[in-house]
Amino acid sequence: ESLEELVQVLVQGLVPELAQESLEELVQVLVQGLVQELVQESLEELVQVLVQGLVQVSLVE
Repeated sequence: ESLEELVQVLVQGLVPELAQESLEELVQVLVQGLVQELVQESLEELVQVLVQGLVQVSLVE
């Protein structure tokens, strides 16, 4: 799967669990989970992918 698809799946799975959490906490949890998968990516690229995934989920909500 592409990185974007991976983020979307993770976000969709985490949103119900973290509905009470702040956006900052959600991003922290996502980053912790993704670091192992994206260790070859730069931090800037990781943030961009996370933001893209979160924006799409926010629009759907």
